[in-house]
Amino acid sequence: MTRRRSDDWQSATTSSLTVLPRPVFFRAYPIAARTRVEEHRHDWWQFMFAREGLMQVQAADTALVLPPAYGMWIPAHCAHTLWAAEEVMLESLYIEEAALGGTPPALQVVAVDEFARAFIHHACTHVEEDYDEESAAGRKVAVLLEVLQALPRADFMLPFPTDPRLNAVCMAIQHAPHLPHHREDAARRAHLSPQTFSRRFLRATGLPYQQWRQRMRLLCSLALLREGKNVTETALAVGYATPSAYIHAFRQLFAVSPRRFAH
Repeated sequence: MTRRRSDDWQSATTSSLTVLPRPVFFRAYPIAARTRVEEHRHDWWQFMFAREGLMQVQAADTALVLPPAYGMWIPAHCAHTLWAAEEVMLESLYIEEAALGGTPPALQVVAVDEFARAFIHHACTHVEEDYDEESAAGRKVAVLLEVLQALPRADFMLPFPTDPRLNAVCMAIQHAPHLPHHREDAARRAHLSPQTFSRRFLRATGLPYQQWRQRMRLLCSLALLREGKNVTETALAVGYATPSAYIHAFRQLFAVSPRRFAH
């Protein structure tokens, strides 16, 4: 991974791997805090597991957050950019489509249970790069793929509209979640009436504008919690008037409290 500095973030590029030595290739490596991995794509599927640390990902007009102990499927040829505000220990599988069988996974974040975590770590640290597909190692890899494809989806992603006017509104929320971003102001920014804006936004994202705005604020809050901000600081930083309102919304979306997530 090649790095260069841009402002207070390090800019990194991925390896120049063009062909997988086997249908499944394992990588385990750290990403330093304040690193942005530039937009790139692969000719194969990728399963990323954040053993430690939290990353934000932009892929296929979708904003995703990869918290520690969660995994993410990225389809082949899907352009994606990664941001690691804190140090991340990443374990990845690069997977040829034929090895997945049936319908390959879509872009998504998944909850990784203890068994799958241990299995991923074992494979990344013990399976040789040129493993024999007919050997015990090859059979382990095949079982691991079945385990990963059965993991349940987690709600850590948010679709972005492709309409440039609506997209600009969404980017403004992502970059300044503490501001109110009222519907009327957003519609004015998009040069639409409030009613037309609401209809088009719902059609483009599948979510009402207010719900999309709330989800983005909550996704933005995850990185702040991981940085050590307390609940009150985090709530105010992402536009909530009170900690209790923030805690309630957080529990509804993520099924845990902000304090528990942070630890």
